[in-house]
Amino acid sequence: MSASSAAPPTEDAVVLQLPADLGIESVAALKQTLAAQLDAASLTIDATAASRLHAAALQLLAAFCRSRKDAGHATRWSAASASFTDAVRALGLTPMLGFEGVKA
Repeated sequence: MSASSAAPPTEDAVVLQLPADLGIESVAALKQTLAAQLDAASLTIDATAASRLHAAALQLLAAFCRSRKDAGHATRWSAASASFTDAVRALGLTPMLGFEGVKA
């Protein structure tokens, strides 16, 4: 399955709310959170709260989404803050995150 964007979660989908602070010092905790969801059959990520961003956090999210896609797991984005959306686009991570069509 390929990653989809802005799709509603299914009944058994996990919804992951990203924190407001995705600074460099929060990447280790984010990695642990993501690792726990790596094998979830369906995952929806909500990035509406994300306001402080570091490239390392976005790179980690991109690697996570790629790993899930390679394993055949669906990853969707419900919504994202303008800051998150702008950073994803500026770094060229839209395709890796499956972020096409996500509205800020």
